[in-house]
Amino acid sequence: MVDIDTAIDRMEQLYRSLTGREAPPRDSASPLPKDKDPAQHVSEQLDHLLEVLEKAPVSLGLVPTWTPRISAWEGPKEALIFIELPGVPPEAIEVVSTRNVLTVTGYRPVPVSNGTRDYHIRALEHPLGAFRRSVTFPAGIQEGIRAEMKNGLLEIRVPKGTKTPPLMQEIPVK
Repeated sequence: MVDIDTAIDRMEQLYRSLTGREAPPRDSASPLPKDKDPAQHVSEQLDHLLEVLEKAPVSLGLVPTWTPRISAWEGPKEALIFIELPGVPPEAIEVVSTRNVLTVTGYRPVPVSNGTRDYHIRALEHPLGAFRRSVTFPAGIQEGIRAEMKNGLLEIRVPKGTKTPPLMQEIPVK
């Protein structure tokens, strides 16, 4: 049988290839505790790995798995950017400006029902996982950028100016 240990080892290899780091330690020294159902144990280990991976995109710079829709307008005093992010909590979003590039990264988590992620059917018209969008501005980005989540829509207001912008600034999402 292609055993459960092999499946766990493959998942750990996937984790290493995606993150460049070792997989998180297992809950027990033995890959298969004798007091657990093997299928349940593998399911729990996969759930744990998915939790770690879904929280890792921003901090580990993982490759985006989907691209949210974006709209941008430019006025005389500011640029206004809207990014569609339904189901993405504000704490899962990171907005950073570096010179004349504004980058929004984050992740849409896998839904949890009754404390579990044990779903048998997945329809992926509503993509999950990491995302990244960048907008380049012809002139520098000034301080005073505001980012606010409103009904699943991230609204970013970028003031225009001629001053030399800071090298990098993190913008809190409200």
